Amino acid sequence: MLRGLYTSASGMLAQMQRTDQLANDLANVNTNGYKRDQAVFRTFPQMLISRLERNQHANGASRPQRIGRLGTGVQIEEIYTNLQPGALVQTENTLGFAIEGDGYFVIQTPQGQRLTRDGAFTLNSEGMLVTYNGDFVLGTQGPIQLQGQVVVAEDGTVRSDGQIVDELLIVSAEDVRKEGNNLFSGTFVPAENYKIRQGFLERSNVNSIRAMIELIEATRAYEANQKAVWAQDETLGKAINEVGRVI
Repeated sequence: MLRGLYTSASGMLAQMQRTDQLANDLANVNTNGYKRDQAVFRTFPQMLISRLERNQHANGASRPQRIGRLGTGVQIEEIYTNLQPGALVQTENTLGFAIEGDGYFVIQTPQGQRLTRDGAFTLNSEGMLVTYNGDFVLGTQGPIQLQGQVVVAEDGTVRSDGQIVDELLIVSAEDVRKEGNNLFSGTFVPAENYKIRQGFLERSNVNSIRAMIELIEATRAYEANQKAVWAQDETLGKAINEVGRVI
């Protein structure tokens, strides 16, 4: 009985984590460059259940009768980030950029260099190209300062009033991990096969309909485990208070 409680409770905990992950994806469905997460489940080892009574065979031998396998629970093994690119949408902002293909923009933050696919940039009071948080967008020569009309070529070359200022630093990465604020960390490697699209932004890769369906499934799975816990608790209560009563 207690094993059943533990099994159902592990299912509730796993679905609660999955619900939080799906809710976070839905909250960022309109966040530029956001990458959705995916929960990976791992089941605990199953147990082979047999009857206590032994079946007598014609040759006089006896052995327990097998009933089947019993699941012992589940847990979230990992939550990995799906790095599939989102759709590109055109904007009227000349300081908005999207990467078509492989690569990330490199951002200088107080914690060090970080990566992002969110190219919704702007200029600060000193004419430096920055993110919405005020972090510098890096070029191959460092932070990029602009003035006048800005034109960025597909290879990342930045021109201001017709003069080459710098080139956007675009890198790929290994072991990519989310850092919050739509930033990633990882081991930088040279980026290949990419184009910079000025006046475009990359949308999130969250499919809102699919995420809503998965959220409903997770909620129902949680409720099913909750009812199983309630039923087992009721049965355990009867076993203690009624079946075990001495008359």
